[in-house]
Amino acid sequence: MNASSRKRVRDMQRNTHRKRRRQYLMRRAAVLIIGIIILVLIIAGIRSCGGNNAADGPVVTVLPGVVVPQSTKVPTANAVGNVTAADVNQSYFANSCFVGNSMIEGMEIYELVDGADYFAKIGLNVTDALTDAMDNGTVPVIDELNNDRQYRKIFMMFGENELSWSNTEKFKDDYSAIIQKAKQYQPSAQIYLLSITPISETAEAEGENGASKEKILEFNGYIKEVAEENSVAYVDLYGGLANENGYLPENAATDGIHFSEDYYAKCLVYIQVNYD
Repeated sequence: MNASSRKRVRDMQRNTHRKRRRQYLMRRAAVLIIGIIILVLIIAGIRSCGGNNAADGPVVTVLPGVVVPQSTKVPTANAVGNVTAADVNQSYFANSCFVGNSMIEGMEIYELVDGADYFAKIGLNVTDALTDAMDNGTVPVIDELNNDRQYRKIFMMFGENELSWSNTEKFKDDYSAIIQKAKQYQPSAQIYLLSITPISETAEAEGENGASKEKILEFNGYIKEVAEENSVAYVDLYGGLANENGYLPENAATDGIHFSEDYYAKCLVYIQVNYD
């Protein structure tokens, strides 16, 4: 074998060795990655089991086959951070319905939830929801739930237009009547009462409809009582959206009350994260 041939053989051997070395390293890397994934899953499972105790109370069974989700996290200012419509979990909100005042009507504009139904009206309160129809409806708003669809989740939002009411017992009684109607029409649906959301400091200064941070917190207490008395979930959107001073950030809504698209998305993401 001449020198040229020997050189070709050595080159082939070196190439073969490099190829085998690369294959070996790739297999080792794959095993390492799989090991890390398994370790992460084990740690996540341990944490999940450790946090799922009686004190946390993630769910409360109130009727056979029906569970009421409860928050497992303490709400903090802007708890879900910066989100967009793409962050809304469509499977979580599948077959959902939203009922309420202008806040719900505003949410419908942005179509953030695929296939959702919205039964809402500007200025709607808990009393009118039992008797008045939507602008394009023929039956009382709450009776819109008596339809051919079977909802998995019903989200209700009232209280903003009732902040000036002095008869708080009527507010609670009529809200309870709405819930009982919903249970009658949609017995398998999970019902969530959304808290009144914060307003900006500018909106509070204008004092429209008696709205103030203190009044909102007072009525949110009533809404929580209604939720507990009727065995449905209370969703603390106020705690999830308010800043460190208890107000809505000025850039969240042009009027200091009704949200822009990203803050509606923030509401939905906050719900799916905390009330699963």
